[in-house]
Amino acid sequence: MRLVIDANILFAALIKDGKTAELLFHKQFDLHAPAHLRDELNKNLVEIHEKSKRQDVETANAHALERITIHDLMELRDTWNLATDITPDPKDVAYFALALALDCPFWTAERGLERQDTVRVVRTADLLLHFNKA
Repeated sequence: MRLVIDANILFAALIKDGKTAELLFHKQFDLHAPAHLRDELNKNLVEIHEKSKRQDVETANAHALERITIHDLMELRDTWNLATDITPDPKDVAYFALALALDCPFWTAERGLERQDTVRVVRTADLLLHFNKA
């Protein structure tokens, strides 16, 4: 299953080795993110380390980034305007543009993003139910 992954999902997986991390590393997922995911990660790395319950944050971080295909914003120019129009939160335009470009759901923990009906928004609980892991 192809998914666009939000930074908050990656952060959750790096902080705690739980169901979100299990799904992140699930082989059935083909994960994608806009390039600024790395910037968000670098900006929040100290906080992730402080909150982390994991002993292997750096290793998990490296493995997670290997699992995610990163897309340059230039790849999203054809879907950017529509994403801008439909996105409930302007900071998520790149994620919506990528989901539109790839015609796939957007995996996020952020509330309210389903207030549009163009991009399917999924939560970790939805994916757990889908794969009968709940």
